[in-house]
Amino acid sequence: PYEAMDGPFRTTASDRALNGQYANIYFARLAKLRPAVLEQAKAQWCMSDAEVGAKLTKTLDVSDEAEDCVVLGTLYADMKLKPNVLEEYTRDPLAPAAPVPTHYCSADDKLIIEDETGRLVLTGSLLVGHRFVTGVVIAARGRLDASSAFIVSALCEAGLAPQPPLPSIVSLADADAEPRASDQYLALVSGLHVGIEGDGEHMLALQLLCDYLAAHVGGETELGLQSRIVRLVICGEALADADAGRPTGGEALKPMRARAQRSLAASLQALEAMLLPVAASLPVDVMPGVTDPSNLNLPQQPLHQLLLPLLCRHAHFSSTPNPHAFSLAGVRVVGTSGQPVSDAHKYHADSNGSAGAPDAVETLERMLRWRHLAPTAPDTLPCFPFAMDDPFVLTESPHVLFAGNQLRYGTRLVKGAGGQRVRVVAVPSFARSRTAVLVNLRTLRCHPLSFQSYRAQP
Repeated sequence: PYEAMDGPFRTTASDRALNGQYANIYFARLAKLRPAVLEQAKAQWCMSDAEVGAKLTKTLDVSDEAEDCVVLGTLYADMKLKPNVLEEYTRDPLAPAAPVPTHYCSADDKLIIEDETGRLVLTGSLLVGHRFVTGVVIAARGRLDASSAFIVSALCEAGLAPQPPLPSIVSLADADAEPRASDQYLALVSGLHVGIEGDGEHMLALQLLCDYLAAHVGGETELGLQSRIVRLVICGEALADADAGRPTGGEALKPMRARAQRSLAASLQALEAMLLPVAASLPVDVMPGVTDPSNLNLPQQPLHQLLLPLLCRHAHFSSTPNPHAFSLAGVRVVGTSGQPVSDAHKYHADSNGSAGAPDAVETLERMLRWRHLAPTAPDTLPCFPFAMDDPFVLTESPHVLFAGNQLRYGTRLVKGAGGQRVRVVAVPSFARSRTAVLVNLRTLRCHPLSFQSYRAQP
């Protein structure tokens, strides 16, 4: 059985009002995660309630005399290369826009912890090579130095959230065993980019994917597997960017050009024609992504039914928000179209100065341990200014966590101190990799499906 659990990600008119202050979402995040971080700190540092209470100090109250204290707050990465919205209004409108950096890293970066009272700059050898980003709630243990910076001696994250029990049919002990004939599968694919002009190989790969999912191709073995795929989730960027040449900044808010509108309409019709045979064979969920006609701010709302009128009348089709959460055969699944992971990678650079030093699987694991789906929102990742709640906080650990539109396929089984087991999956962009992913709902084991096409040799 399938149960949609998208309630927190379906916004109301008041949520979408852009006249609120973004500080409220940080206060809500800190309030929700503070108890979890405190519990984790007591366990990690072997301290009692009284000891933690005695050492826990507001940032404004930390003094030079304190030899050892604990501050709990939200991290802020002070990075000079991060985009500044005020510069868009102060720069000369006739001057060319500055190039968008591939990452935000520079030699002057600082990590700051902030609570309701103030801020402290964090320093110390423990932070060298750190993988933190803006928006993570942590506890830091240490003391002030002569320059009023906080020398960190230990750090504590929230850790994996409690997890609902898996259904009795799921056996993670069989993860390395051979699949059974009765196993059911969840199919994940992203970055279809329907509407790319002049790429015959891509269109062939898309057609092979749809024919495979609709069980129109394959031998006896393949048909047996295809019949046990019980749901397809398209994890964003189903359409190619119809207006790829549009300006950036404030100019991007202008209406789409006529040619781009015609291209978008043609792409929507092509997507509908491709997915109708698939929806006749199995349920299909479509999440919006960066290139799709949905709102930019997270959570992205479902594609409007008038964009895909034939599909939306189909009983097996669901237009879902991004992030998307659901339960399938008792397995809790949560995922995004990849924007939070891609944005988090910009906070780090490799030895060549390129963005994305951590891989997507590592970043997904860290988000689990931070208990947050989009920690960099709203700093560098646009989201709505929620006033009373942060819908991206993970109050429960899912059994499967995925991110779409990644550079390459990857997966890992993440284990928590409380017995949690979470399968994280980096779903590669189909336009780049020609790859989809199948998740076994009994073992939570994943394997990629490749739809590479080969040119005949002359």
